[in-house]
Amino acid sequence: MALQFIVSGVGEPIVREKLHAIDKHIEVFLIDDLGVGISVPAKVIDQIGEEQIRGALASFGYYDLWSGERMQKEKGKMGLIAKIFGKV
Repeated sequence: MALQFIVSGVGEPIVREKLHAIDKHIEVFLIDDLGVGISVPAKVIDQIGEEQIRGALASFGYYDLWSGERMQKEKGKMGLIAKIFGKV
């Protein structure tokens, strides 16, 4: 079964770069100005594992379309603005 997620407040290029670093077959697409959709085929999950995908998404926080759960951004991860200005 494929996994599907929505990430908000992060640009598509940033999400694409992070997820394509683990597998180029993960689909990343713009939903609107504030949302990025992600679809992970079952073949990819079988090859690299669901934990690795969720781990990559943890730095953003995401909404899991299958479970209906919103996963918060991991504490201690700096966002783009914090990195630029040096604040956590």
